[in-house]
Amino acid sequence: MADNPQPQRRPAAGGGAPDRRELLQAYESLVKSERERKATDHAPDAAARPSRLRMVLWLGLAAFCVYILIQRPAWLFRPGPPPETTEIQQASLKMAVYRVAMLIEAYERANNGRVPMTAAEAGASAPGMTYIGRQNGYTVTVRSGRDSVTYDSKTPLQDFLGDSYQLIRQRSGK
Repeated sequence: MADNPQPQRRPAAGGGAPDRRELLQAYESLVKSERERKATDHAPDAAARPSRLRMVLWLGLAAFCVYILIQRPAWLFRPGPPPETTEIQQASLKMAVYRVAMLIEAYERANNGRVPMTAAEAGASAPGMTYIGRQNGYTVTVRSGRDSVTYDSKTPLQDFLGDSYQLIRQRSGK
């Protein structure tokens, strides 16, 4: 016996020649089965395709994230500190002038009453500061945005400062 059995051929009805209709049917059957096989190989699984519900959920989540980024709702983000009142801003500027004035007065005491020609000579500086030294005194102005405070050395420093320290202290809760 041979290892490769050969397919059995049916004898044709008309004396040994294969019937053309049977051949045509066999060919059509083969073509049809090949088309079905290719269609199933290339079509994605229904489970692999995202469902409409899943797509709607993803779009909803994306819209929610955009809302969060744009609106920054208070229930999720802590609000920043409240803006400072004009009174607190003025008190802060007065405290900056006070620090500069203390350094200038220390310079005066160390140099027999001579006023420094520049604030840097006394080791004093502050953001937005302008210093004008005169023979009989000095003037210090500190600006921050629209606010400014000017101190003239003819005014007692404690009178100029007023209750600024207490205002700032109350704001910080100390």
